[in-house]
Amino acid sequence: MSFDYRVVPLPAVWPGKATPSYVRRRAPFKGTPGKALKLLAREIAMLNGKKVRIAIDVREDQIRLDGQLYASARARTPGVIVSFEVSDGALQFPCDTFLFWESNVDAIARALEALRMVDRYGVQQGKQYAGFKAIAATTAPVQSAEQAAVNIASLVAPIDGNVTATVRRILSDREFAGASWRKARAKAHPDAGGNDGLFVAVQRDAAILAAHHGVTSL
Repeated sequence: MSFDYRVVPLPAVWPGKATPSYVRRRAPFKGTPGKALKLLAREIAMLNGKKVRIAIDVREDQIRLDGQLYASARARTPGVIVSFEVSDGALQFPCDTFLFWESNVDAIARALEALRMVDRYGVQQGKQYAGFKAIAATTAPVQSAEQAAVNIASLVAPIDGNVTATVRRILSDREFAGASWRKARAKAHPDAGGNDGLFVAVQRDAAILAAHHGVTSL
């Protein structure tokens, strides 16, 4: 069975509550990435899903032009979001429970299979997917782009020691903002001496700055 999907970079903000890195564990099921993708393909086909996207925490330059990962690509964190369109909208399934992104894809595929079993016996009649509807955010950011830039600048080396100049460039130069965010995220990561609260805050700041620059992600 052919599986038409594209890999995209993980968005700046995780949908919902992220799993702390120290809580993640090895998957209890055995399998290979190939088998996980085969199961995922089958379950999405059962729902007549289209435009499948698998968001993985990789850089854009680690994704080939055909939407597949280069063999040398390495995910920075294991979180994965599988999204696709169905007849009445779009569905989104995030998972960051396990240590490896491949295991999280497998978990999503198995979850889809379990949800379909519920539907098979007419218990929910499709309503079991309602909680996974992908909806656009309707609330405004709780802080300004300027404050988000200050937060990012405080975690990276300022231009010539000038924090104000760094903030201004983050606000005016999207590529510089993206580079600064990636540096800040690396420092904020729990495995690099940061903590979960700081890491989530940096992700939030990146989403605000992305909106400031008119893009969906830095």
